[in-house]
Amino acid sequence: MASVSIARPRRLLLMWPLWPQALLLFAFFVVPVLFIGFASLHDKTGVLTARNYLSFVMDPYNRAVIARTLLIGISTTALTLVLGYPLARAIVRGPRAARWFLSAAVLFPLLTSSIIRSFGWLVLLANNGLLNDALHSVGLPKVHLIFNSIGVTVALAQVLLPFMVLSLANALTNIDPAIEDAATTLGSPPLRRFFKVTLPMLVPGILAGSLLVFAIAISAFVTPALIGGPRAEVMATMIYTDATQVGNIGAASAASLILLAMTLMVVTLYYRVIFSESHDSSARPV
Repeated sequence: MASVSIARPRRLLLMWPLWPQALLLFAFFVVPVLFIGFASLHDKTGVLTARNYLSFVMDPYNRAVIARTLLIGISTTALTLVLGYPLARAIVRGPRAARWFLSAAVLFPLLTSSIIRSFGWLVLLANNGLLNDALHSVGLPKVHLIFNSIGVTVALAQVLLPFMVLSLANALTNIDPAIEDAATTLGSPPLRRFFKVTLPMLVPGILAGSLLVFAIAISAFVTPALIGGPRAEVMATMIYTDATQVGNIGAASAASLILLAMTLMVVTLYYRVIFSESHDSSARPV
């Protein structure tokens, strides 16, 4: 027992490099969340109540905002996955010149402000924008891609595409090309080779990229505010409106914690899938 009691302080001392990060996390994340939780349990008069949560959940408009936020997050994740895999494969397996060019093209949007990118999408997708002008010039009807969920999804996919591409590229780097070549030599067609050989080994990269894209998409503010507007309100823009324009800090705090709970549920599910996958692979006979 004495050795165990001595070993614990020794382990804490060995973990001293992590103390500054832990203090920063506690000061700038845990403490603000506690203040938000305290504010969410009080009404405008300061009375302790759970009415903010009940009214938020019971309001049909709020439930529609939650559904729209989740739908945008899921559709953005799916779109970045479909667009990101060919880019990641070209970056990892393509010619050297193409790898440098595509890597720069993927990473360049991260160097520009999301406000600038969102205004660029406004110019492109507006009713009298470049896209509709091009469609009108060839005799096609105009499409409405702003102030709705479709435009927000497209703009968010462009903003968050680098996160998915980098995750998939890292996973593809760990896959030996000889494995795919062996499947080709054995007569496996490309589609079957992808689903039977490549896709199972890509699962960690897909899950990591999907987690990043989904978590950022459902909490994004600038792009939904500019592209979606009040007609396609999401959780982040609704929280901002409640806190700054309506002045209902309690309702905004309750919505913030509900959004945080949604994100934590996704993270928890992600880790469950990862751990179950690693457990199954370790238990699988060689």
